[in-house]
Amino acid sequence: MSFFNYFHLHSVIDILVVSFLLYQLYLWVRESRALRALTGLAVIGILSLLARWTGMVMTGWLFQSLWSIILLVIVIVFQPEIRRILERMNPLDLIRGQPITLQRETIAELTETLFDMAREKIGALIVLPGRDPIEEHLREGIQLEALVSRELVRTLFQPPSPTHDGAVLIRGNRVERAACFLPMTTASGLPSEYGARHRAAIGLTERCDAVCLLVSEERGTVALARKGTLIPFFEPSRLQQELEQELEDTLTSDASKGRWRGFLTHNLWAKGMAVGLAAVLWVALAGQQSSEIAITVPVEYQQISPGIELRGEVPREVSVRLRGSQLALESLRTRQVRVRVSLAQVREGINYFLLSRNQIDLPAGVEITEIRPALLLLEVHKKESSAPSAEQ
Repeated sequence: MSFFNYFHLHSVIDILVVSFLLYQLYLWVRESRALRALTGLAVIGILSLLARWTGMVMTGWLFQSLWSIILLVIVIVFQPEIRRILERMNPLDLIRGQPITLQRETIAELTETLFDMAREKIGALIVLPGRDPIEEHLREGIQLEALVSRELVRTLFQPPSPTHDGAVLIRGNRVERAACFLPMTTASGLPSEYGARHRAAIGLTERCDAVCLLVSEERGTVALARKGTLIPFFEPSRLQQELEQELEDTLTSDASKGRWRGFLTHNLWAKGMAVGLAAVLWVALAGQQSSEIAITVPVEYQQISPGIELRGEVPREVSVRLRGSQLALESLRTRQVRVRVSLAQVREGINYFLLSRNQIDLPAGVEITEIRPALLLLEVHKKESSAPSAEQ
């Protein structure tokens, strides 16, 4: 059966919606703790299937009973991640776009300032928000709304300034808040030299897609925190390049077109895989899932001799009940289905016609379960000759 014959606009929309959900699931798995959980669920699912196939009744019942409890535990444990997925699925973000984060000139000035502070061993922690809401993760803080400058950043982190111990939030080329406190990471096995700033930067980037820049006042090093990991940098140019790549979609010069270009091209292979998997699922499910519908089909009488005529009540349509795959049944919307009755062999008087599958043009994979009425009764008579000519 050729699936392209049944492929319509609503099929494309169906595949795109499922592709979007699969891509969001991929982001959740990649950026959270869900990978181990999904691996465990896959192992339990395989063991459950093996127990069922091998006839282990008790083991199969045990795994089957565990599923309801496991799903409830997943919802509770991964509540922040599930909420994050729902926030990312907000269609209004695609319409109104994301706020401009930084200008390229501001990034260059910021990176140079951080390395100057690192040489003087002045600690700093700067937060650059991403797409995810960040306000719920910040505690306290002083509202500033000041333009970003080298002097302002140094002043905020220079002891004994009251804001030097907290984090600074920079959004839209402005210092929005200062002296903010970030959530600490609960991860174990971190290096012993990591201080409060390191753990706060890791903790925030574990919970959202923000980027943190930090300067260690003890070792005089600069690092970038993203997705719960710290990356050290030793040259301002390398850090600037990394920031421009990370914030490519929200830079001022690319804000209008870069947002849509990034939406389409970012993680292109993952999006392609999501579309491919959704297409495979569509073919597998729509091609195999059977359903049943009832339609009214017109009757078309063919090969009528010019010397006969039909009298009485002539059936013009019949009701046909069909069963088949959803793909095959969907194709009936775009084609004219008719019951063709040949009158080549009729005789004068009452004629009976038993309708069959061969008289209805249906796509492959569709079967007829009922035709009502299945028997047509036609009254056939010869046409009356014209009035005789006058006697001569």
